[in-house]
Amino acid sequence: MMQSRTHNCNQLRIENVGEKVKLVGWMENVREVGGNLAFVVLRDFYGTTQVVVEDEADLKVIKGINKESTISVEGTVRERVRLVVLQTAQNRAGYFAPVDNKTVL
Repeated sequence: MMQSRTHNCNQLRIENVGEKVKLVGWMENVREVGGNLAFVVLRDFYGTTQVVVEDEADLKVIKGINKESTISVEGTVRERVRLVVLQTAQNRAGYFAPVDNKTVL
């Protein structure tokens, strides 16, 4: 049996940095920064997590997915480096998971 996820959105913390994780949720938003970099907001019942897409091939796949589609992403948790620390109700942790593998469900 395939495990659907290792963590819920908004669950990742400093203790998870370096861990391989699998998240499942709805693709809420995509913010493209360049030809091979985008930030995807993944949402589930528990909150949101920012996912980083750093590969041109993966970015092409993400562009072809409609918002609110259910996706599964796998990656290694990294700490977000910020110049200005701003905390919001939706993203208190400041951690994200770069994409290693993605699946449209």
